[in-house]
Amino acid sequence: KLSAQVTPTTPTYTLRPGDRLKLDVLDVPEYSSEYQVGIDGTLNLPVIGIVDVQGLSIEQLDDLITNLYSRFVVEPEITVNMIAYRPFTIAIAGEVARPGSYTLEPSNNPNSLIQLPTVTDIIQLAGGITRSASVRQVKLRRSIRGKQQLFHLNLWELFTSGDLTQNLLLQDGDSIIIPSTDEIRPEEVRQLASSSLTVDLNRPVRVNVVGQVRRPGTHLLGQQAAIINRTIALPTLTQALEEAGGITPLADIRRVTLRRQTSSGQDNILEVNLWELLQQGNPQSDLILQDGDTITVAEAIMIDPSETPTIRRASFAPEKILVTIAGEVQNPGTVEVLPETPLNQVLLSTGGFDNRRANTVSVDLIRLNPNGSVSKRNIELDFTKGINPDSNPTLSDGDAIIVHRSAITSFSDGFAEFLRPFRSLLPFGIFFD
Repeated sequence: KLSAQVTPTTPTYTLRPGDRLKLDVLDVPEYSSEYQVGIDGTLNLPVIGIVDVQGLSIEQLDDLITNLYSRFVVEPEITVNMIAYRPFTIAIAGEVARPGSYTLEPSNNPNSLIQLPTVTDIIQLAGGITRSASVRQVKLRRSIRGKQQLFHLNLWELFTSGDLTQNLLLQDGDSIIIPSTDEIRPEEVRQLASSSLTVDLNRPVRVNVVGQVRRPGTHLLGQQAAIINRTIALPTLTQALEEAGGITPLADIRRVTLRRQTSSGQDNILEVNLWELLQQGNPQSDLILQDGDTITVAEAIMIDPSETPTIRRASFAPEKILVTIAGEVQNPGTVEVLPETPLNQVLLSTGGFDNRRANTVSVDLIRLNPNGSVSKRNIELDFTKGINPDSNPTLSDGDAIIVHRSAITSFSDGFAEFLRPFRSLLPFGIFFD
């Protein structure tokens, strides 16, 4: 059973089997020597014999030995110093990359307590914290002379204000628990991600992107530890959308969902409004991702046409769009073009009209709307004008251009079809093509 909450302070180092000490008794060199705490937690000292020292601090041991030797030495002056610390076995669980038990060797400099491992040392040894870590509620369990105590630490205070009292020195047998956060705080995640305690910066991140993107599925995002404009380049939500081929015309960028699973199996969900990101131009709003995240882009019910140009220029918009051209053109089919390519340019890119058969005056533009409906516009062509919403509009992903037959071609085709049953009866096999 754990004791009541303990205020974070720097705990005193206590002795256990494996620690090596140097005992100096002034003017009594035969009592002075080096000793190692035995497996049973005792020291075998001259004259005094077996002394149980397990769980004592150096100061407590000094007082105890002084008191014991006072029966054999007048006013003994005794000094106890550490020569070598025992190996530490420390457990860490929760939101770290590699939870488990770790054995490490503290520094053998006995005069510097700072050489002992700290909470942040073991976090780094465990691969760093995940993006789901609640650094405000870190717990440290420790056995002190047979009693379990619980220390509550706030590492956020260490990161933001340099409060070193939150970064406790560790002892053999300590257990650290990094709990999961109840919510995703984008500004906090970004600040922690650039710290030395984050998960390995060079490890790729695998995320799932579903919904209104061109290539839904699992995508691998590389991380770059290089400093770019004084920030670390880490995988973000918009980069994941780019990797997925960009959003579709039906995407509702105001309703993007990030789902993140904690080490306990629970899901943290954050709703993201990418339109605000585009309007504010603040890169801090772009969420940093971690391995296993799932991004869902919802389907729009309706899109404001005035927002379309801004969305097309976004980094997470597709680099190319697909447009289908059918009917009386030289090379019908689906073509890839840059976003905001005008209709006239797409028509010319297919080799132009079939001049014998095409209606070169107007074409039909068919577009799938976000609400699922299909709109059809008849565009009066004018190749002398630049981009124009009436005669030369810019195209969207998934648009279809239909080039119809001219009136003469329609009449000729209809007349030829009418005469088809009579071809064999006509002299010399005359028929209309």
